[in-house]
Order: sequence, then structure tokens, then C-alpha cells
Amino acid sequence: LLCFPHLKKLILKEIEVSQEIHLQTIFCNVFFPYLLKLLDDINFANRRKLIVAGVLLEFMLNLDNDIQKVVTTVLERLSDEPEKFKLFSQFAGKQTKRFIEEMSQ
Repeated sequence: LLCFPHLKKLILKEIEVSQEIHLQTIFCNVFFPYLLKLLDDINFANRRKLIVAGVLLEFMLNLDNDIQKVVTTVLERLSDEPEKFKLFSQFAGKQTKRFIEEMSQ
């Protein structure tokens, strides 16, 4: 929420529907579509948001396995859209880029 406060309503709606907080669900149902939207229109404001998204995913890759699986799921879903996958790699951190390169092979 701190990185993307404008997603708060959507996240709270996801929690309300499921009655629990599932990071995987929030990232797949809220963050991932938002990421796609940003990648559809790369303007100055969206570039800044994509940089923050890249930093967030990089940070998450350094946490425990359950959180790493969330990042993996987001990147796997993004890989279904090769152009956006490649575009996002410009905003990704070192570990995330390595992961993206492995998935692209």
C-alpha cells in the first residue's frame, strides 16, 4: 500500500471478497492488471511507477520463499505478453532481470 496507495480500494475489495489476506491473490488480481495498464502507456508518470514496481518486486525476491513465489507468478503471467515482459525488464532490478532472462530462454 505504501508503494501504490491509489490501489488501496482495490486491495481492500479483494480482502473483503475473500475474507482473508492472500498476497498471491492481491498481486494477481490487483497489482498485475495495474502493471499491464502502466506498460500500455509509458509516459513520465507511468515510468516512475514502473520503476517503483521494479524496486518492489526486486525487494520481494530477497524475502522468504512464499513471497518469492508471488513474484514468480507475476512474472510468469507477464511472460504471456512478450512485448510487455521485455518492456518491464527495463525497470527490473538485477535479480528480477536475471529471472526474466531465464524465463525468456
